[in-house]
Amino acid sequence: MPSSLSFSASTVLFPSLMAGIWAGHQLFYVSYGARFAESFLSVSWFALVAIAAFAVYSYQREKRGDVTGADTGMLVLAVTFFFIFGASVYARYYLRHHVEWPGKRQMVSGVVVSVPEAKGKWMRCDIETSAISGAPGAHRSFKLRAYLPDSVPLGTTISGEAWVGWPKRHRGSSFDYALWLYVQGYSGTAYFRPTTNLASRGGEKGHSPSLSARRLQQRLVRAYNESGLGQEYASLASALTLGDRSRVSQETRAAYNEAGAAHLLALSGLHLGIIIGFFSWLLGRRLLRFSRWRFLTVPLLILFVWAYAFVAGLPASLVRAALMSTFILLTFLLRREVQLLNSLFLAAFIMLLLRPTYLFDVGAQLSFLAVLGIGMLYSPLVDLMKYHSYAAYIWLHRHHLWWAASGLMVSASSWLFTSPLVYYYFHRLTPWGIVLNLIYVPLTTVLIYACLLLLLCSLCHAPSFLLSAICYIIRLIVDVQMWVM
Repeated sequence: MPSSLSFSASTVLFPSLMAGIWAGHQLFYVSYGARFAESFLSVSWFALVAIAAFAVYSYQREKRGDVTGADTGMLVLAVTFFFIFGASVYARYYLRHHVEWPGKRQMVSGVVVSVPEAKGKWMRCDIETSAISGAPGAHRSFKLRAYLPDSVPLGTTISGEAWVGWPKRHRGSSFDYALWLYVQGYSGTAYFRPTTNLASRGGEKGHSPSLSARRLQQRLVRAYNESGLGQEYASLASALTLGDRSRVSQETRAAYNEAGAAHLLALSGLHLGIIIGFFSWLLGRRLLRFSRWRFLTVPLLILFVWAYAFVAGLPASLVRAALMSTFILLTFLLRREVQLLNSLFLAAFIMLLLRPTYLFDVGAQLSFLAVLGIGMLYSPLVDLMKYHSYAAYIWLHRHHLWWAASGLMVSASSWLFTSPLVYYYFHRLTPWGIVLNLIYVPLTTVLIYACLLLLLCSLCHAPSFLLSAICYIIRLIVDVQMWVM
Protein backbone atom coordinates (compact mmCIF):
# COMPACT_ATOMS: atom_id res chain seq x y z
CA MET A 1 0.00 0.00 0.00
CA PRO A 2 1.14 3.58 -0.51
CA SER A 3 3.62 5.05 1.90
CA SER A 4 3.72 8.57 3.24
CA LEU A 5 5.55 11.23 1.30
CA SER A 6 9.11 11.93 2.45
CA PHE A 7 10.99 15.14 1.88
CA SER A 8 12.68 14.76 -1.50
CA ALA A 9 13.67 16.77 -4.53
CA SER A 10 10.25 16.31 -6.11
CA THR A 11 8.54 18.11 -3.22
CA VAL A 12 10.57 21.24 -4.03
CA LEU A 13 11.22 21.09 -7.77
CA PHE A 14 7.75 20.08 -8.89
CA PRO A 15 6.08 23.05 -7.13
CA SER A 16 8.69 25.25 -8.83
CA LEU A 17 7.59 23.90 -12.21
CA MET A 18 3.93 24.55 -11.36
CA ALA A 19 4.77 28.05 -10.13
CA GLY A 20 6.53 28.77 -13.43
CA ILE A 21 3.51 27.58 -15.42
CA TRP A 22 1.19 29.71 -13.27
CA ALA A 23 3.45 32.75 -13.71
CA GLY A 24 3.50 32.15 -17.47
CA HIS A 25 -0.30 32.04 -17.52
CA GLN A 26 -0.51 35.36 -15.67
CA LEU A 27 2.11 37.02 -17.86
CA PHE A 28 1.07 35.77 -21.30
CA TYR A 29 -2.62 34.80 -21.21
CA VAL A 30 -3.85 37.32 -18.65
CA SER A 31 -1.57 40.34 -19.13
CA TYR A 32 0.87 40.86 -21.99
CA GLY A 33 0.05 38.47 -24.83
CA ALA A 34 1.94 36.80 -27.65
CA ARG A 35 4.70 39.38 -28.26
CA PHE A 36 5.90 39.17 -24.68
CA ALA A 37 5.70 35.35 -24.85
CA GLU A 38 7.91 35.32 -27.96
CA SER A 39 10.47 37.62 -26.35
CA PHE A 40 10.50 35.61 -23.14
CA LEU A 41 10.88 32.33 -25.03
CA SER A 42 13.88 33.59 -26.97
CA VAL A 43 15.62 34.70 -23.77
CA SER A 44 14.59 31.85 -21.47
CA TRP A 45 16.51 29.14 -23.30
CA PHE A 46 19.76 31.10 -22.88
CA ALA A 47 18.95 31.48 -19.18
CA LEU A 48 18.27 27.75 -18.82
CA VAL A 49 21.53 26.82 -20.55
CA ALA A 50 23.45 29.29 -18.38
CA ILE A 51 21.91 27.95 -15.16
CA ALA A 52 22.60 24.34 -16.19
CA ALA A 53 26.23 25.18 -17.09
CA PHE A 54 26.77 27.02 -13.80
CA ALA A 55 25.26 24.09 -11.87
CA VAL A 56 27.66 21.64 -13.58
CA TYR A 57 30.58 23.98 -12.86
CA SER A 58 29.60 24.29 -9.18
CA TYR A 59 29.20 20.52 -8.88
CA GLN A 60 32.66 19.93 -10.34
CA ARG A 61 34.19 22.46 -7.93
CA GLU A 62 32.50 20.83 -4.96
CA LYS A 63 33.63 17.40 -6.15
CA ARG A 64 37.25 18.61 -6.30
CA GLY A 65 36.91 20.09 -2.83
CA ASP A 66 37.33 23.73 -3.93
CA VAL A 67 34.07 24.70 -2.19
CA THR A 68 31.96 23.14 0.56
CA GLY A 69 28.34 23.41 1.59
CA ALA A 70 27.09 24.06 -1.93
CA ASP A 71 23.86 22.08 -1.42
CA THR A 72 21.81 25.21 -0.71
CA GLY A 73 23.18 26.96 -3.79
CA MET A 74 22.44 23.93 -5.98
CA LEU A 75 18.90 23.79 -4.63
CA VAL A 76 18.37 27.48 -5.45
CA LEU A 77 19.69 26.89 -8.97
CA ALA A 78 17.41 23.87 -9.44
CA VAL A 79 14.34 25.79 -8.22
CA THR A 80 15.17 28.72 -10.54
CA PHE A 81 15.76 26.36 -13.46
CA PHE A 82 12.41 24.58 -13.05
CA PHE A 83 10.57 27.87 -12.57
CA ILE A 84 11.91 29.33 -15.81
CA PHE A 85 11.44 25.98 -17.56
CA GLY A 86 7.76 25.89 -16.52
CA ALA A 87 7.19 29.42 -17.82
CA SER A 88 8.94 28.48 -21.10
CA VAL A 89 6.80 25.38 -21.58
CA TYR A 90 3.70 27.49 -21.04
CA ALA A 91 4.94 30.15 -23.49
CA ARG A 92 5.36 27.53 -26.23
CA TYR A 93 1.89 26.16 -25.59
CA TYR A 94 0.36 29.64 -25.53
CA LEU A 95 1.93 30.63 -28.86
CA ARG A 96 0.70 27.38 -30.39
CA HIS A 97 -2.91 27.43 -29.19
CA HIS A 98 -3.94 31.01 -28.42
CA VAL A 99 -4.63 32.90 -31.64
CA GLU A 100 -5.71 36.53 -31.96
CA TRP A 101 -8.42 36.07 -34.57
CA PRO A 102 -9.29 39.05 -36.82
CA GLY A 103 -12.97 38.92 -35.76
CA LYS A 104 -14.53 38.52 -39.18
CA ARG A 105 -15.98 35.77 -41.35
CA GLN A 106 -13.41 33.47 -42.92
CA MET A 107 -13.32 30.37 -45.09
CA VAL A 108 -12.64 27.38 -42.83
CA SER A 109 -11.76 23.86 -43.94
CA GLY A 110 -11.37 20.98 -41.53
CA VAL A 111 -12.32 17.50 -40.38
CA VAL A 112 -15.13 16.77 -37.94
CA VAL A 113 -13.50 14.84 -35.06
CA SER A 114 -16.46 14.47 -32.67
CA VAL A 115 -20.09 13.44 -33.06
CA PRO A 116 -22.27 16.57 -33.51
CA GLU A 117 -24.66 17.27 -30.62
CA ALA A 118 -27.79 19.41 -30.79
CA LYS A 119 -27.37 22.73 -28.92
CA GLY A 120 -30.40 24.88 -29.62
CA LYS A 121 -30.53 25.64 -33.33
CA TRP A 122 -26.90 24.57 -33.80
CA MET A 123 -25.08 21.24 -34.07
CA ARG A 124 -21.98 21.48 -31.88
CA CYS A 125 -18.87 19.45 -32.64
CA ASP A 126 -15.08 19.66 -32.74
CA ILE A 127 -13.11 20.16 -35.93
CA GLU A 128 -9.41 19.96 -36.77
CA THR A 129 -8.75 22.67 -39.34
CA SER A 130 -6.60 22.24 -42.43
CA ALA A 131 -6.87 25.83 -43.70
CA ILE A 132 -8.35 29.15 -42.51
CA SER A 133 -8.25 32.09 -44.91
CA GLY A 134 -6.83 35.39 -43.71
CA ALA A 135 -5.86 34.15 -40.23
CA PRO A 136 -2.52 34.14 -38.38
CA GLY A 137 -0.89 30.83 -39.15
CA ALA A 138 -3.60 30.10 -41.69
CA HIS A 139 -2.13 26.77 -42.74
CA ARG A 140 -1.54 25.48 -39.22
CA SER A 141 -3.95 22.96 -37.77
CA PHE A 142 -6.22 24.24 -35.00
CA LYS A 143 -8.80 22.51 -32.85
CA LEU A 144 -12.01 24.56 -32.87
CA ARG A 145 -15.37 24.16 -31.12
CA ALA A 146 -17.62 24.41 -34.20
CA TYR A 147 -21.33 25.23 -34.44
CA LEU A 148 -22.85 23.88 -37.65
CA PRO A 149 -26.27 24.54 -39.16
CA ASP A 150 -26.69 20.84 -40.00
CA SER A 151 -25.37 17.55 -38.69
CA VAL A 152 -22.57 15.81 -40.58
CA PRO A 153 -21.01 12.36 -40.05
CA LEU A 154 -17.93 11.92 -37.89
CA GLY A 155 -14.75 12.19 -39.95
CA THR A 156 -16.27 14.31 -42.73
CA THR A 157 -14.12 17.01 -44.30
CA ILE A 158 -16.12 20.26 -44.41
CA SER A 159 -15.49 23.68 -45.89
CA GLY A 160 -17.55 26.84 -45.43
CA GLU A 161 -17.72 30.45 -44.29
CA ALA A 162 -17.62 30.90 -40.51
CA TRP A 163 -17.02 33.50 -37.81
CA VAL A 164 -13.91 32.40 -35.91
CA GLY A 165 -12.94 33.88 -32.56
CA TRP A 166 -13.05 33.57 -28.80
CA PRO A 167 -16.38 33.71 -26.95
CA LYS A 168 -17.03 36.65 -24.64
CA ARG A 169 -18.03 36.19 -21.02
CA HIS A 170 -21.69 36.97 -20.41
CA ARG A 171 -22.40 39.79 -17.98
CA GLY A 172 -23.01 38.45 -14.48
CA SER A 173 -21.59 35.00 -15.31
CA SER A 174 -18.68 33.61 -13.30
CA PHE A 175 -17.87 30.98 -15.93
CA ASP A 176 -15.13 32.00 -18.38
CA TYR A 177 -15.98 29.92 -21.45
CA ALA A 178 -12.99 31.22 -23.44
CA LEU A 179 -10.57 30.18 -20.67
CA TRP A 180 -12.23 26.76 -20.43
CA LEU A 181 -11.83 26.23 -24.17
CA TYR A 182 -8.18 27.27 -24.03
CA VAL A 183 -7.45 24.97 -21.07
CA GLN A 184 -9.05 22.05 -22.96
CA GLY A 185 -6.79 22.63 -25.97
CA TYR A 186 -9.14 24.57 -28.25
CA SER A 187 -8.02 27.59 -30.25
CA GLY A 188 -11.43 29.25 -30.44
CA THR A 189 -14.97 28.75 -31.74
CA ALA A 190 -16.32 28.72 -35.29
CA TYR A 191 -19.93 29.61 -36.10
CA PHE A 192 -20.75 28.55 -39.64
CA ARG A 193 -23.33 30.65 -41.47
CA PRO A 194 -26.79 29.02 -41.56
CA THR A 195 -26.90 29.52 -45.31
CA THR A 196 -23.49 27.94 -45.80
CA ASN A 197 -23.36 24.74 -47.79
CA LEU A 198 -20.96 22.51 -45.84
CA ALA A 199 -19.32 21.02 -48.87
CA SER A 200 -17.76 17.64 -48.17
CA ARG A 201 -14.43 17.11 -49.82
CA GLY A 202 -12.87 13.68 -49.84
CA GLY A 203 -15.55 11.96 -47.81
CA GLU A 204 -14.46 10.42 -44.52
CA LYS A 205 -10.86 10.59 -43.41
CA GLY A 206 -9.88 7.35 -41.68
CA HIS A 207 -6.11 7.72 -41.26
CA SER A 208 -6.12 9.70 -38.00
CA PRO A 209 -5.63 7.52 -34.88
CA SER A 210 -7.87 9.81 -32.82
CA LEU A 211 -10.63 9.58 -35.44
CA SER A 212 -10.35 5.81 -35.55
CA ALA A 213 -10.60 5.68 -31.76
CA ARG A 214 -13.64 7.97 -31.77
CA ARG A 215 -15.34 5.84 -34.44
CA LEU A 216 -14.69 2.72 -32.35
CA GLN A 217 -16.18 4.48 -29.32
CA GLN A 218 -19.34 5.35 -31.27
CA ARG A 219 -19.60 1.79 -32.58
CA LEU A 220 -19.52 0.49 -29.01
CA VAL A 221 -22.07 3.12 -27.93
CA ARG A 222 -24.37 1.89 -30.72
CA ALA A 223 -23.88 -1.66 -29.44
CA TYR A 224 -25.23 -0.55 -26.05
CA ASN A 225 -28.17 1.25 -27.68
CA GLU A 226 -29.07 -1.80 -29.77
CA SER A 227 -28.71 -4.31 -26.93
CA GLY A 228 -32.17 -3.68 -25.48
CA LEU A 229 -31.00 -1.83 -22.37
CA GLY A 230 -33.09 1.25 -23.01
CA GLN A 231 -31.83 4.79 -23.49
CA GLU A 232 -31.35 5.69 -19.81
CA TYR A 233 -29.43 2.54 -18.89
CA ALA A 234 -27.43 2.54 -22.14
CA SER A 235 -26.32 6.15 -21.58
CA LEU A 236 -25.10 5.29 -18.07
CA ALA A 237 -23.29 2.20 -19.36
CA SER A 238 -21.61 4.33 -22.06
CA ALA A 239 -20.50 6.87 -19.45
CA LEU A 240 -19.09 4.28 -17.03
CA THR A 241 -17.15 2.23 -19.59
CA LEU A 242 -16.53 4.46 -22.63
CA GLY A 243 -16.47 7.99 -21.22
CA ASP A 244 -19.39 9.15 -23.38
CA ARG A 245 -21.51 11.26 -20.98
CA SER A 246 -23.32 13.23 -23.68
CA ARG A 247 -26.55 11.23 -23.26
CA VAL A 248 -26.62 11.03 -19.45
CA SER A 249 -29.67 12.93 -18.21
CA GLN A 250 -29.39 15.96 -15.93
CA GLU A 251 -31.44 14.11 -13.28
CA THR A 252 -28.90 11.27 -13.18
CA ARG A 253 -25.98 13.68 -12.96
CA ALA A 254 -27.71 15.60 -10.16
CA ALA A 255 -28.32 12.35 -8.25
CA TYR A 256 -24.64 11.40 -8.46
CA ASN A 257 -23.58 14.92 -7.41
CA GLU A 258 -25.88 15.03 -4.38
CA ALA A 259 -24.73 11.59 -3.25
CA GLY A 260 -21.06 12.56 -3.47
CA ALA A 261 -20.48 10.03 -6.25
CA ALA A 262 -19.92 12.35 -9.21
CA HIS A 263 -16.41 10.90 -9.60
CA LEU A 264 -17.99 7.60 -10.71
CA LEU A 265 -19.28 9.23 -13.91
CA ALA A 266 -15.82 10.55 -14.86
CA LEU A 267 -13.43 7.89 -16.12
CA SER A 268 -10.42 7.75 -13.82
CA GLY A 269 -8.10 5.38 -12.02
CA LEU A 270 -11.06 3.63 -10.39
CA HIS A 271 -12.54 2.55 -13.73
CA LEU A 272 -9.17 1.74 -15.27
CA GLY A 273 -8.16 -0.21 -12.15
CA ILE A 274 -11.36 -2.25 -12.29
CA ILE A 275 -10.74 -3.17 -15.92
CA ILE A 276 -7.02 -3.86 -15.43
CA GLY A 277 -7.87 -5.91 -12.34
CA PHE A 278 -10.17 -8.08 -14.41
CA PHE A 279 -7.50 -8.79 -17.02
CA SER A 280 -4.85 -9.29 -14.32
CA TRP A 281 -7.11 -11.86 -12.69
CA LEU A 282 -7.52 -13.62 -16.02
CA LEU A 283 -3.78 -13.67 -16.62
CA GLY A 284 -2.92 -14.53 -13.04
CA ARG A 285 -0.69 -12.68 -10.57
CA ARG A 286 2.16 -15.16 -11.03
CA LEU A 287 2.08 -14.75 -14.80
CA LEU A 288 2.28 -10.96 -14.42
CA ARG A 289 4.99 -10.58 -11.78
CA PHE A 290 7.08 -13.73 -11.52
CA SER A 291 6.93 -15.61 -14.81
CA ARG A 292 9.06 -15.02 -17.86
CA TRP A 293 5.76 -14.49 -19.67
CA ARG A 294 5.54 -11.09 -17.96
CA PHE A 295 7.71 -9.70 -20.78
CA LEU A 296 4.74 -10.43 -23.06
CA THR A 297 1.76 -9.90 -20.76
CA VAL A 298 2.87 -6.57 -19.23
CA PRO A 299 3.48 -4.82 -22.60
CA LEU A 300 0.11 -6.16 -23.81
CA LEU A 301 -1.60 -4.70 -20.73
CA ILE A 302 0.14 -1.35 -21.24
CA LEU A 303 -0.97 -1.36 -24.89
CA PHE A 304 -4.53 -2.11 -23.80
CA VAL A 305 -4.44 0.71 -21.20
CA TRP A 306 -3.55 3.32 -23.79
CA ALA A 307 -5.91 1.93 -26.42
CA TYR A 308 -8.72 2.21 -23.87
CA ALA A 309 -7.65 5.75 -22.94
CA PHE A 310 -7.73 6.80 -26.60
CA VAL A 311 -11.16 5.25 -27.16
CA ALA A 312 -12.46 7.09 -24.07
CA GLY A 313 -11.25 10.43 -25.45
CA LEU A 314 -8.19 10.99 -23.20
CA PRO A 315 -9.81 12.94 -20.33
CA ALA A 316 -7.28 14.36 -17.87
CA SER A 317 -8.14 11.96 -15.03
CA LEU A 318 -7.80 8.95 -17.33
CA VAL A 319 -4.50 10.18 -18.79
CA ARG A 320 -3.16 10.46 -15.24
CA ALA A 321 -4.41 6.97 -14.43
CA ALA A 322 -2.98 5.51 -17.68
CA LEU A 323 0.45 7.03 -17.02
CA MET A 324 0.52 5.77 -13.44
CA SER A 325 -0.70 2.33 -14.54
CA THR A 326 2.09 2.22 -17.10
CA PHE A 327 4.73 3.05 -14.48
CA ILE A 328 3.32 0.50 -12.03
CA LEU A 329 3.16 -2.23 -14.68
CA LEU A 330 6.77 -1.46 -15.62
CA THR A 331 7.78 -1.99 -11.97
CA PHE A 332 6.18 -5.44 -12.23
CA LEU A 333 8.19 -6.06 -15.37
CA LEU A 334 11.46 -4.99 -13.71
CA ARG A 335 10.55 -6.56 -10.33
CA ARG A 336 10.81 -3.29 -8.45
CA GLU A 337 8.79 -1.99 -5.52
CA VAL A 338 5.78 0.14 -6.46
CA GLN A 339 6.18 3.80 -5.39
CA LEU A 340 2.77 5.41 -5.72
CA LEU A 341 3.80 9.01 -5.10
CA ASN A 342 6.84 8.82 -7.37
CA SER A 343 4.54 7.55 -10.12
CA LEU A 344 2.11 10.39 -9.37
CA PHE A 345 4.77 13.11 -9.63
CA LEU A 346 6.23 11.60 -12.80
CA ALA A 347 2.76 11.42 -14.40
CA ALA A 348 2.08 15.05 -13.45
CA PHE A 349 5.45 16.14 -14.85
CA ILE A 350 4.82 14.43 -18.21
CA MET A 351 1.27 15.78 -18.46
CA LEU A 352 2.38 19.35 -17.74
CA LEU A 353 5.12 19.09 -20.36
CA LEU A 354 2.60 17.93 -22.97
CA ARG A 355 -0.13 20.38 -21.96
CA PRO A 356 0.73 22.91 -19.24
CA THR A 357 -2.92 24.02 -19.01
CA TYR A 358 -3.63 20.74 -17.20
CA LEU A 359 -2.60 22.81 -14.17
CA PHE A 360 -5.88 24.76 -14.53
CA ASP A 361 -8.07 21.75 -15.45
CA VAL A 362 -10.51 21.03 -12.59
CA GLY A 363 -10.68 17.32 -13.42
CA ALA A 364 -6.89 16.99 -13.39
CA GLN A 365 -6.62 18.94 -10.11
CA LEU A 366 -9.18 16.72 -8.36
CA SER A 367 -7.68 13.55 -9.79
CA PHE A 368 -4.15 14.33 -8.61
CA LEU A 369 -5.29 15.60 -5.21
CA ALA A 370 -7.31 12.43 -4.61
CA VAL A 371 -4.30 10.19 -5.28
CA LEU A 372 -2.00 12.49 -3.33
CA GLY A 373 -4.37 12.27 -0.36
CA ILE A 374 -4.39 8.48 -0.52
CA GLY A 375 -0.61 8.38 -0.83
CA MET A 376 -0.03 10.69 2.14
CA LEU A 377 -2.79 9.67 4.57
CA TYR A 378 -3.66 6.02 4.01
CA SER A 379 -0.55 4.44 5.55
CA PRO A 380 -0.53 6.79 8.59
CA LEU A 381 -4.19 5.96 9.20
CA VAL A 382 -3.46 2.22 9.07
CA ASP A 383 -0.48 2.65 11.43
CA LEU A 384 -2.65 4.74 13.76
CA MET A 385 -5.24 1.99 13.90
CA LYS A 386 -2.60 -0.67 14.57
CA TYR A 387 -1.10 1.42 17.39
CA HIS A 388 -4.30 2.48 19.15
CA SER A 389 -6.62 -0.44 18.37
CA TYR A 390 -4.61 -3.48 17.35
CA ALA A 391 -7.35 -5.82 18.59
CA ALA A 392 -9.86 -4.23 16.21
CA TYR A 393 -7.30 -4.47 13.40
CA ILE A 394 -6.91 -8.22 13.98
CA TRP A 395 -10.67 -8.69 14.37
CA LEU A 396 -11.37 -7.03 11.01
CA HIS A 397 -8.86 -9.29 9.28
CA ARG A 398 -10.18 -12.45 10.94
CA HIS A 399 -13.77 -11.66 9.96
CA HIS A 400 -12.81 -10.61 6.41
CA LEU A 401 -14.00 -7.02 6.99
CA TRP A 402 -10.70 -5.30 6.40
CA TRP A 403 -11.83 -4.35 2.91
CA ALA A 404 -14.53 -2.12 4.45
CA ALA A 405 -12.16 -0.40 6.89
CA SER A 406 -9.54 0.00 4.16
CA GLY A 407 -12.15 1.42 1.80
CA LEU A 408 -13.25 3.93 4.42
CA MET A 409 -9.67 5.09 4.98
CA VAL A 410 -9.01 5.41 1.24
CA SER A 411 -12.26 7.32 0.73
CA ALA A 412 -11.59 9.60 3.71
CA SER A 413 -8.02 10.29 2.56
CA SER A 414 -9.08 11.36 -0.93
CA TRP A 415 -12.08 13.35 0.40
CA LEU A 416 -9.97 15.36 2.84
CA PHE A 417 -7.66 16.48 0.04
CA THR A 418 -10.31 17.15 -2.61
CA SER A 419 -13.13 18.68 -0.51
CA PRO A 420 -11.60 22.20 -0.28
CA LEU A 421 -11.32 22.33 -4.06
CA VAL A 422 -14.81 20.88 -4.56
CA TYR A 423 -16.24 23.53 -2.25
CA TYR A 424 -14.27 26.28 -4.02
CA TYR A 425 -15.51 25.31 -7.49
CA PHE A 426 -18.96 23.87 -6.80
CA HIS A 427 -19.89 25.29 -3.35
CA ARG A 428 -20.82 21.83 -2.13
CA LEU A 429 -19.54 19.37 0.47
CA THR A 430 -20.70 15.74 0.66
CA PRO A 431 -18.99 14.03 3.64
CA TRP A 432 -21.56 11.20 3.54
CA GLY A 433 -19.94 10.12 0.32
CA ILE A 434 -17.07 8.65 2.40
CA VAL A 435 -19.39 5.97 3.79
CA LEU A 436 -21.65 5.60 0.77
CA ASN A 437 -18.64 4.81 -1.42
CA LEU A 438 -18.58 1.42 0.32
CA ILE A 439 -21.83 0.74 -1.54
CA TYR A 440 -21.22 2.70 -4.77
CA VAL A 441 -17.80 1.29 -5.61
CA PRO A 442 -18.68 -2.45 -5.36
CA LEU A 443 -21.92 -1.84 -7.27
CA THR A 444 -20.06 0.14 -9.92
CA THR A 445 -17.45 -2.61 -10.19
CA VAL A 446 -20.09 -5.26 -10.84
CA LEU A 447 -21.90 -2.87 -13.17
CA ILE A 448 -18.77 -2.25 -15.26
CA TYR A 449 -18.07 -5.98 -15.54
CA ALA A 450 -21.69 -6.61 -16.60
CA CYS A 451 -21.50 -3.79 -19.17
CA LEU A 452 -18.25 -5.16 -20.62
CA LEU A 453 -19.78 -8.64 -20.80
CA LEU A 454 -22.83 -7.19 -22.57
CA LEU A 455 -20.58 -5.35 -25.00
CA LEU A 456 -18.62 -8.50 -25.75
CA CYS A 457 -21.78 -10.58 -26.24
CA SER A 458 -23.34 -7.89 -28.45
CA LEU A 459 -20.31 -7.76 -30.74
CA CYS A 460 -20.09 -11.55 -30.88
CA HIS A 461 -23.83 -11.97 -31.64
CA ALA A 462 -24.56 -13.96 -28.49
CA PRO A 463 -28.00 -15.60 -28.00
CA SER A 464 -30.80 -13.18 -27.19
CA PHE A 465 -31.62 -14.85 -23.84
CA LEU A 466 -28.05 -14.17 -22.66
CA LEU A 467 -28.26 -10.52 -23.70
CA SER A 468 -31.62 -10.22 -21.92
CA ALA A 469 -30.17 -11.73 -18.74
CA ILE A 470 -27.22 -9.32 -18.73
CA CYS A 471 -29.52 -6.38 -19.43
CA TYR A 472 -31.67 -7.41 -16.48
CA ILE A 473 -28.62 -7.55 -14.19
CA ILE A 474 -27.49 -4.08 -15.34
CA ARG A 475 -30.96 -2.60 -14.78
CA LEU A 476 -31.11 -4.17 -11.32
CA ILE A 477 -27.71 -2.81 -10.29
CA VAL A 478 -28.50 0.69 -11.61
CA ASP A 479 -31.88 0.69 -9.84
CA VAL A 480 -30.22 -0.33 -6.53
CA GLN A 481 -27.54 2.33 -6.98
CA MET A 482 -30.08 5.06 -7.74
CA TRP A 483 -32.25 3.92 -4.80
CA VAL A 484 -29.29 4.29 -2.43
CA MET A 485 -28.70 7.78 -3.81
